[in-house]
Amino acid sequence: MTTQSRADGRTPDRHGNVNRPGTFGTKQVSRADVKLADTIDLEVGDDMQIGPVAADTPLQVVLVTKSHNSWVLEAQQMVDLAWFAPDGTREEAAWVEKRRAAILKFIENEYGVEGASNDENTVVDFTATLNDKSGTMTEDRVYQRLWDETELVRLWNEMDDGTAGSENLTRKMQEHLDRQVFSDAWGAEVGNVTDEQVAATLNGLRDGELIDDLTAAAIAKRAHGLRLSWMVGELAELPATGYADRYAFRGSIERVQQHPDRHGALEAEIAALKAWANAR
Repeated sequence: MTTQSRADGRTPDRHGNVNRPGTFGTKQVSRADVKLADTIDLEVGDDMQIGPVAADTPLQVVLVTKSHNSWVLEAQQMVDLAWFAPDGTREEAAWVEKRRAAILKFIENEYGVEGASNDENTVVDFTATLNDKSGTMTEDRVYQRLWDETELVRLWNEMDDGTAGSENLTRKMQEHLDRQVFSDAWGAEVGNVTDEQVAATLNGLRDGELIDDLTAAAIAKRAHGLRLSWMVGELAELPATGYADRYAFRGSIERVQQHPDRHGALEAEIAALKAWANAR
């Protein structure tokens, strides 16, 4: 039996919205609530959706595909990433965008799912997948395996702060995000920063002033490129994804500083990056 308080079409969530995908209402469900039918008959390469889209269960969309040697069973659950924004956040979409990669990776690793993210939407479909070698397949077996052998039910319960005996994903996510250092700049724009631009930024700093996020990410990328130690991977994470584990990132900077003979001309840049990281 799974207890949750998903959107019921009447009860607003904590943001005042009704029926937001991935937030809560009130209902109890179990796998027995799903009405199942016949043996599934598919040709190799064909797929089908089993049952309707069910927003009030952990297995909101269920799919089965026939391959040459097995069946591929999939179930999706929608989660609104804005649910993790602190109370009072005015621009939820902007808050999510800055932390999207960190949130997705945490949920994927924690629950063994894969997120399909649209950068223009805070709602993400997370998919759990199983392979089944059975010669024949029934709808009951599809639901049974996806319900019992994936983490979607746990994700559903832990999204609900009020489910007795369950962890609180909101709390776990906040702890995870608190351990990260974030940059407003990452990706292609970081690669476009020239050495001359970094030097100009450093020369223009006043006493106690910190470098901007774009410069920090560019310096991190250059420092990682020195390959002074295999234990500086977090320096690559920041320019690639816009975030990195705060303590591992600081540790990577310190490891670079342990090789002054090799980072040479980057000494001032590394010092500025360290000050930027320590202020986060």
